[in-house]
Amino acid sequence: MDKRGEDKRDSTSVKLFFAVLGIIAAYQLSDWMRDEPAWRSYTSEDGKFVVEVTGSVDQRSLEETVSSQEVEFQYLMFAREDVQYALAHGDISAVGTTDSLLQTAVVDMAEKVQGKIVSQRADTLASLPARRARIRAADESELHMLYLWHNGRLYRLMAGGETDVEQSRADIEHFFRSFRLSIAEQSQL
Repeated sequence: MDKRGEDKRDSTSVKLFFAVLGIIAAYQLSDWMRDEPAWRSYTSEDGKFVVEVTGSVDQRSLEETVSSQEVEFQYLMFAREDVQYALAHGDISAVGTTDSLLQTAVVDMAEKVQGKIVSQRADTLASLPARRARIRAADESELHMLYLWHNGRLYRLMAGGETDVEQSRADIEHFFRSFRLSIAEQSQL
């Protein structure tokens, strides 16, 4: 009887062990399935640029003022974890130098979000002069931006939200650096 009782307890322990193991495996599988989708290449409808996106992509048009010009911007937006990403582009006449246009565009965005420019510096993107900026909006959120102007079009890559997390910073850099002009556009450089 003693031996049977021990066998029964051992059998129950083994069953309990496998049940717990199954629950852990199910939890890990559900966690793995919730992971963010992989980055994928996106080509603009007009074929002028390629950028990497993830998840569901939303598109819309918005009228904005840049360098005292009313510009219709085409927006491409998506989210990854707690960061929202956008790429906006609009056709605009150059006013002065490319650098002054990009600086003015940064100031215009800071005013639009009622924020303060935390930093800005010259950069390059797709082999073109670009302007990188960080703006702290009125709601204390932070917006990372990278601007470039090419062939009459202003491109604005943006990321906002939980941008202070190391993985988010890496994802933002990945998004910014994935932007490239199409081969036809590159031939006009």
